[in-house]
Amino acid sequence: MIIVFTIAWISPLSLLNTSASKVNASLSGRYLYVAVPGIRDYLGYGGHGILVFDINNNHRFVKRIKTQGLHPNNKKPSNVKGVAVSMALNSIYITTLESLQRIDLGTEKIIWEKAIEGGADRLAVSPDGKLIYLPSLEKEFWSVVDAQTGEIIKKIVTNSGAHNTIYGPS
Repeated sequence: MIIVFTIAWISPLSLLNTSASKVNASLSGRYLYVAVPGIRDYLGYGGHGILVFDINNNHRFVKRIKTQGLHPNNKKPSNVKGVAVSMALNSIYITTLESLQRIDLGTEKIIWEKAIEGGADRLAVSPDGKLIYLPSLEKEFWSVVDAQTGEIIKKIVTNSGAHNTIYGPS
């Protein structure tokens, strides 16, 4: 089982339509994935990355996966706004104030990073893992993003502050 902090809980693989071969073979068990830096760009944990903790072993630190996400003007790390997972694509997604990035959980490599018009807030991945619903930074719209390519498929304009997003199976 994988738990992703702060946004998503990922169910045991036996409950998903995903083959175990798509999951990082070096990690089996229950892990907590924490994207950093969090609020206010604090860099006390080494800059941008995903901290992995072993839940079954007293939340022991396992490793740090390096990621990206820099402010366009000063090139310093931008704080993380959201994190979510697509088990179908074996990927973790991280949003910063300006961008969305996809990291392959098997290779731990960044597949792509996209600058997002209007900013990127706390995202949600559809239950089938194929779409991302990405709110702008409290602006008037959400972007519907192809989870494979990162391309924006559609904008949903609500003319209210798009913010935290949850997408459940019901």
